[in-house]
Amino acid sequence: MNANIQATGACSIFGVDICNPLFGYKNTIVSLVETQVRTRLNDPMLQGRVSNAVQTVLNQFGIRQITKVSVSGDDLVIRQQ
Repeated sequence: MNANIQATGACSIFGVDICNPLFGYKNTIVSLVETQVRTRLNDPMLQGRVSNAVQTVLNQFGIRQITKVSVSGDDLVIRQQ
């Protein structure tokens, strides 16, 4: 994932973000979003939905039934029989 977080309001002075150097809010936001996305991607119900959604396309390429979908680091891992 990639995030472009821009300060507005009191944090933006003449287009310069003065809050991030003081509080490090950008890294905090990115970390929280990444954690939530990874948690959702590791949910068995969502993994089943992903499996069902891509199975038709994978069949066209001769890829057999999906047995597991998971996240490893930055990779989405799809296992087949």
